[in-house]
Amino acid sequence: MSNLLDKSSIVLTPTAYDNGKVLCVKPSDGSGDFDFSRNSAATRVNAQGLVENVQTLSSNLVQNGNFSQIGSEEVTNGNFLQEGSELLVNGDFATNSGWNGSATISNGQLTKGAGGGLVYQGALDGNVKLWKIIVDVAEKNGASLTLYLGGVQIALNEGIQTLYIKNGTSNTFVGFNNGAGSIINSISVKEVGQNWNFNNWTLTNDNALLVDTGGYINQVGVFVVGKSYKISVNVKDYTSGSLRFDSNGQNLWTPSGSNTIATIYVYNLDRTNFLLEGDFRGTITDISIKEVGQDWTLGSGVTIGENKIIGTNANSNTFQNVGIQANKNYKIQFTILDYSNGNVKVIINGSPNVTSADVSSNGNYTLYLSSVSGSNGFLSLNLFNNFNGSVTNISVIEIVDDTNLPRINYDGFSFDGSGNIIPDSGCGSWLFEPQSTNLIPYSEDFSQWNIVRSTSTANALISPSGETNADKLQSNTTGASGSWYREFVSSFSGNHIFSVFAKAGTTDFMQLRIDGVGGVVYDLSDGTVKSQTSAIGSVEDYGNGWYRCSAQATASSSTTVLILVGNVNMTTVNWFATSGDNIYIWGAQLEAKPYATSYIPTSGQASGVTRNSDVCANGGSAASINSSDGVLFGQFSTIASDNTSAWINLSDGTSNNWLFVGRDGDKVRAFLKSNGVVIFSNQTTPLADINKVALSYKSGDIRLYINGVQKLNLTSSFAFSQTLTRLDFGVYNGGATTTEVTWKQVAVWKETLTDTELQELTTI
Repeated sequence: MSNLLDKSSIVLTPTAYDNGKVLCVKPSDGSGDFDFSRNSAATRVNAQGLVENVQTLSSNLVQNGNFSQIGSEEVTNGNFLQEGSELLVNGDFATNSGWNGSATISNGQLTKGAGGGLVYQGALDGNVKLWKIIVDVAEKNGASLTLYLGGVQIALNEGIQTLYIKNGTSNTFVGFNNGAGSIINSISVKEVGQNWNFNNWTLTNDNALLVDTGGYINQVGVFVVGKSYKISVNVKDYTSGSLRFDSNGQNLWTPSGSNTIATIYVYNLDRTNFLLEGDFRGTITDISIKEVGQDWTLGSGVTIGENKIIGTNANSNTFQNVGIQANKNYKIQFTILDYSNGNVKVIINGSPNVTSADVSSNGNYTLYLSSVSGSNGFLSLNLFNNFNGSVTNISVIEIVDDTNLPRINYDGFSFDGSGNIIPDSGCGSWLFEPQSTNLIPYSEDFSQWNIVRSTSTANALISPSGETNADKLQSNTTGASGSWYREFVSSFSGNHIFSVFAKAGTTDFMQLRIDGVGGVVYDLSDGTVKSQTSAIGSVEDYGNGWYRCSAQATASSSTTVLILVGNVNMTTVNWFATSGDNIYIWGAQLEAKPYATSYIPTSGQASGVTRNSDVCANGGSAASINSSDGVLFGQFSTIASDNTSAWINLSDGTSNNWLFVGRDGDKVRAFLKSNGVVIFSNQTTPLADINKVALSYKSGDIRLYINGVQKLNLTSSFAFSQTLTRLDFGVYNGGATTTEVTWKQVAVWKETLTDTELQELTTI
């Protein structure tokens, strides 16, 4: 096959598209690309097996929607590693200089005089500071040798000692007092703890903060009023107690032990200075303060956590100006975690506000809202009814253009042992569908339906969209009277199909019913039709226990559609149910068609939502199509059982010079017309699940192969009166692509192929 494709002039496979374009693999210069239009939204099944909207979207308008943004370090010298320059002169006693008082310096040592008086330097500047002092005492004469700093005296021992001392203000002297005859090898004095004010707390030898008495440290100008911060400390050794970052007794946190990081988030601060205190006992270092919650204004009862906001009995709005504009459509997503109670809803602020439905459980949510003329740019997340839980991954995306994006749809997925779809195991095909309208006003919001002898629980399970937006339908009655959701649809007569995505709950049985006409009962344990009356049922497997169930029937007047939950005894006549039995449903659709098309979401539109016809046309060029001989090839699968046509065409843009292969009703068809005369119109081969069709055309040599078998061999002469210039789906002039097939591959050759090559090309 690869060698055959190398010879081709046009190759189209479901690999890439752009807004308004279906892109060819070959030629690579874009001359083979198709023009595409639909002018409406549409869904597809993506490579992960999820039903998704195909839309042109803006970038995420929300800043810091997952609350992971963290600012630069606000604390200076938080690890206490900063050291100043050496304060003293001749601290190693290398020369006989720099020191005052009764002492002798020789051989790199200072020996105090017999009187034991102060030996010093006037090195201090009069300000109280913290100093790191390393002193090496060779010999003490008695126990009275002390280190002297501005009036503060600390007893010294023999050997090397590291001390952290704040100086007094009696004078500027640094030196040794008492201890007549004592011998000192060296002394170093350097400032440490810069930018910090110490009260009783001091430092240890490993640059950690020693906390063993009441007191505190503080640093000025750390916070900006109104902002939120993440505060963390490295707890090296923990004995007991807790820390707090201010003096009013609030914001207390207890470290979990030694060698741990203790973290607290504080929000909407009313101060600029940082103070750390408490009854903590141990050592800490690496004090860090960084801004979090940027771009958000937190409501009452809402705090910042690790990559999330946390509601604690919250009844408030948390908001951001995301630049929402008037009369635009927006896709809003967020995740709820750690849910306990309460509700969440989204508000587009304006005159009036636009408010979403409430959600109240853990999960990922996708909402669609339209702004009004009075919108002011702000989006609010309303946490109410004493909400307790967390929210993150907030995004707001404008649906800029949902009109002209083609769809690569995937089917034929593999399933694991639990019925879950194996991602990327399906096969991609171009999905070109005719126009269809979902007549049900609320396809996902079942609270808007008439609920009879049952309860509705929204957002109870992950649906085939991958979002937590499926509803639970639960029976409140036992017996043959039934429990259901009911939706009235006006102007409802003729051949229609009613479909819904469903999954078993505590019961396996559901009925779809067109009231007054008939219905179909489904067994959701294995996705089969249990019984049907005056309706035709069908089922598609969507993985993870989800099935798309459809019921086709003909109504004579406006009526209602029903979704019923039942027990094993349910039939289309006796709607047996047991109280407490439940199933899960999502994505209801009613179409004036004999088959179900791809899902069309609705959210309150009284007349439903229409997906326009996909139009894919005007591919190729005169340079890539030969008007005297060549091959047209297409591979397709059917998606509907009605008598419709679906072709791929070569033409001059008129019906005078035209050839096509594809589907016509329940047959595979090929056709050739030149200079207004039909050369042949073959329509004899029944459709298969997969159809590979190749028409080799040349005057005196016309051959048709379908699924590896030659179906036609003509010697008729013909000549196109105009040059073939275009490749189209649908019909010769690029009209509506009313196709009920999915195209896997299309190719064109500028020369005929041999019988062996045509057989190889079309063999499944």
